[in-house]
Amino acid sequence: MELDIRIDLGVPLTGVGGYTAPQFLANTTRAVTLCERIGDSTRLYPVLWGRITHHFSTGDMPSALQLARRFLAGAERQGDRQLQMVGERLCGLSSFGLGELIAARRHFDRALELYDRARDLPLANI
Repeated sequence: MELDIRIDLGVPLTGVGGYTAPQFLANTTRAVTLCERIGDSTRLYPVLWGRITHHFSTGDMPSALQLARRFLAGAERQGDRQLQMVGERLCGLSSFGLGELIAARRHFDRALELYDRARDLPLANI
């Protein structure tokens, strides 16, 4: 029940303080812990995305990249093409933010390879 509340709280917290707010980070950190404790990988991905966004928004690119790699590794283990596509994009953005342009390009190219316009058009804004 707490995990559901924490996930639902994410949007209002960004509305009040943005992705950089300490409250947003605390909420997503607790939500990740809860996902891990109960073994809920489905809800882990949006929570990780929130944490990545926090670190990216605050300029903490090393942490953003570390979490993006975790996101991608989990998506690969699950064999979920769409999550892999998003994970590659998150890794690409974080690598770009670190000035690792070759790595960023590799991640973006891989995201494009995984993209299927017919199936993913609704996901284009994620």
